[in-house]
Amino acid sequence: AFAVLGTGAEFTVVVEEPVPAAIEEIDQHLRELPELEGAEITVEEFDIEPVHGPSAQITHRIVIRGQDQPGLIARVSEVFGDYGANIVRMNAERQLEGKHS
Repeated sequence: AFAVLGTGAEFTVVVEEPVPAAIEEIDQHLRELPELEGAEITVEEFDIEPVHGPSAQITHRIVIRGQDQPGLIARVSEVFGDYGANIVRMNAERQLEGKHS
């Protein structure tokens, strides 16, 4: 999900990563992006069994909260590409300032 909260943004994505990388490595790569300076970043293993079968092996859940800016999703997606990761699920919605999902 990607929510616009005033001038802030929250981005949540689950990804399939064909070659497992250390959570710390992905976390560090995201923190090095100038666009995410000061953002709250959470990278964790996704350990819930899929309901819809093994068509996609979800390995990580990533949550980013920080200032919104043009190109932010594209830049973060480039990091996933660096790891050969596939975005399994992502939703976008606009929220009123102060509302959280």
